[in-house]
Amino acid sequence: MKEGKYKWRGIYNGAIIDFSMGDNGFKKDIINQKHNFINGTTISCQLEISKTFDNYGEEIKTLYRVKKVYNIKTNDIVKITEFGQKRMRQKEEAQEQNLFTLHNIQ
Repeated sequence: MKEGKYKWRGIYNGAIIDFSMGDNGFKKDIINQKHNFINGTTISCQLEISKTFDNYGEEIKTLYRVKKVYNIKTNDIVKITEFGQKRMRQKEEAQEQNLFTLHNIQ
């Protein structure tokens, strides 16, 4: 796979969507074949959804953009990305702070 503009397609809430990939590190990993996509491959990600409406309030366009990819799952094998590891650390740190704070209140 070479660098360039690629069309990304996936399923979100049961509907097929086209989306742009805003996670440049993940995109680079795909180009360098660090991850392989086959039928059934899924990603856990932060998805940005932008909707455009006409003057009557009717939705005329929906755009999807993946901001960060947290993990990729193929055949029950999950690979956690750098952002995914960072997110896990942040959640663990937040949990530790909450437990510490709760302990001091009692």
